[in-house]
Amino acid sequence: VDLGADEQLIRRSVAAIAPEVSLSFHQVQRAGLRALQLNLQFPQAESARPWSVIHELLTAADLTEEIREKSLAVFGRLAAAEASVHGVAVDSVHFHEVGGTDALVDIVGCCAALASLAPETVTAGPVAVGSGYAHTAHGHIPVPAPAVLDLLTNSGARLIAGPATFESCTPTAAALLTTWVNAWVPGPALVVDRVGVGAGSRDPAEHPNIVRALLGTTARHTGTSPGAALLECNVDDME
Repeated sequence: VDLGADEQLIRRSVAAIAPEVSLSFHQVQRAGLRALQLNLQFPQAESARPWSVIHELLTAADLTEEIREKSLAVFGRLAAAEASVHGVAVDSVHFHEVGGTDALVDIVGCCAALASLAPETVTAGPVAVGSGYAHTAHGHIPVPAPAVLDLLTNSGARLIAGPATFESCTPTAAALLTTWVNAWVPGPALVVDRVGVGAGSRDPAEHPNIVRALLGTTARHTGTSPGAALLECNVDDME
């Protein structure tokens, strides 16, 4: 949204899968830097759903085909990762944290935002996964979480711990990245047109806990048609 995504499309898409959810955006400070924070409000939301229920919900929802397909792809990756780390069939996967209403809003909302921006290519740099332990429905597990590692393995992503002593890349984030990213590059090789800055609820004193998104072009067009150029000159006193 801070980058210029269609906020109304995001709201309509979220309402299609979770009409009870209220979205609001607020400017916040993180280590002295401005960022936009999304706040969600919902009454007694579902905290866990099986993959089959989420698949039916997304299939029946009033979403554009691109948002539906991308959202299903993200949840499909999550289901495959959960099945892998727990040693069960994909059809038997029962999402806990990532099956909650907030995760549904995260995924559908992000897919709607990216679809509205319509980028030709999505790139990402190294993924800071954090360190320490995370508390989940399965107890305390090491960071990065097993599902995060499964999702990022063989994806081409470069993993770094980063400065955070907590989980800074969740399975939801890893699934979104591996679904949308076309190339993993060390830096933004583009002419930047706009910058968006987002923040969550954590606000550590040691570093600005933010996400930055850049939108730009790989080359500036001068307005002339691309093609070949012929350079000619006369040279005097040549034998």
